[in-house]
Amino acid sequence: MNALRVRGRRTPRLLMALALLVALASLGPTRVASADSAGQVSGVVTGAGSALPNVWVTLTPVTDAGRPEGAPIVAITDGSGRYEFPEVDSPTVKVHVMSPLSGEFVTTYWPDAYTFAAAGLIRTSDRPVAADIDLPRGGSVAGQLVDGRTGAPIAGARIVASMTDYPSAAPVAIDVTTDTGAYAISGLPPVPIDLAVEPPSGRPYVPAAGATVDALRVDGGAAIVDKIIRLQLGAEIRGRVLDDAGEPVARASVRVVGCSPTCPPEALSDATGGYRLVGVAPGAGVRVEAVAGQGLLSRWFLGADPAAPATAVDVDAGDLVDGVDIVLVRAAHLTVDVAGANSAEPLQVIVWLRTAGRTYGQYFAHRPDADPGIPGEPIRLRVGPVPPGDYAVSISPGTANPGHLPSRWSTRSSQTPTGEPVRVSAGQDAQVVLRLDSRGSAPGSGPADQSEGTIGSWPGLAQGFLAPLEARTLFG
Repeated sequence: MNALRVRGRRTPRLLMALALLVALASLGPTRVASADSAGQVSGVVTGAGSALPNVWVTLTPVTDAGRPEGAPIVAITDGSGRYEFPEVDSPTVKVHVMSPLSGEFVTTYWPDAYTFAAAGLIRTSDRPVAADIDLPRGGSVAGQLVDGRTGAPIAGARIVASMTDYPSAAPVAIDVTTDTGAYAISGLPPVPIDLAVEPPSGRPYVPAAGATVDALRVDGGAAIVDKIIRLQLGAEIRGRVLDDAGEPVARASVRVVGCSPTCPPEALSDATGGYRLVGVAPGAGVRVEAVAGQGLLSRWFLGADPAAPATAVDVDAGDLVDGVDIVLVRAAHLTVDVAGANSAEPLQVIVWLRTAGRTYGQYFAHRPDADPGIPGEPIRLRVGPVPPGDYAVSISPGTANPGHLPSRWSTRSSQTPTGEPVRVSAGQDAQVVLRLDSRGSAPGSGPADQSEGTIGSWPGLAQGFLAPLEARTLFG
């Protein structure tokens, strides 16, 4: 991000004030007041207890929920700090006072708020309404931004101060570090303030090791000096994204997973499959993940051997780690013919695929529209995508199939249960036939065989809920 060079203490506040007025003025036309219906809002503006003349007071019509409704109107305080809106048509309003350009007072909303969202609602039907507003003196924070390893100053970084409890509100102050790394921010409201650092353009700095969000939190009502903020150079990770045939995968999204406290932006692989992640927070066990379309499964870094389990990368400050190649495997699917449940019946089932250390489940709430089925013929379901491998396949009926028991059979052909796993290769669509047996007619259909997948075990299955122990890896 390019650094916005805003130097001095007044310019950012003035720009934000003007931007606020422009935004408020675009909300819509002001309603015309009538003498009989108009309310009255007035008050006295003080700063730390003393009257403040010639400051702007803005009244904004709002809904009962506090959202802006209509154009704001502005008044100027007189020599005694008094302002007045003699004819207010809106039944509900909010009032705020812009801090004077001289002094260190804080823009304040009635009664004692510092954001539009937190401002109190004024009901003009209780006329006349007195809304006195006292602006507190702002706090300040000053210090230096340095390289956490060398202690060298970092110039040209933006220090942005925002209210902790209102992270979506506009920043309350901004400063840019000098050649000595110094910064100074004043006019802070007396609430918890978070400082965020935007490093200078082209410098991949990240928070120093051990830094937390709380470490950049200050008391906005205090005068804080010598607040040292330390950054460290981020690491860089490079590599290629390939498919399981060794061909480059372009425009794959590559990102760091689980980095703390911040992660760098994602990178897109180029025509050769190459990618570059800059500004990675140093640490052990950094995980890199690639996501692509084209029928390829998302995957972590696997190193040179695509059959190896996913591994992580250790990076230190300023490191360049090259050769982090990610092999994306083509997805596999299974076409499952469900015998014993024909097109005349409703269908609510889960097809389970079990392999070493992992279970996948896909829930079918109804018969697929693309394959309505033929009376007397099996119902066909398409299951996936899943990684290639050997799977034991089973099916469990939902409450819409009260006359059937589940089948745990897995088979490669026809309707003969073999109990053998089904091998699915990358990019393959394997064929599987499973049977649902009518209750009372299947061998072993007594209570002892109903420990899994029966109606009594999963009362919520018709609504799409899965067995708690099987819900860890759901796809589809």
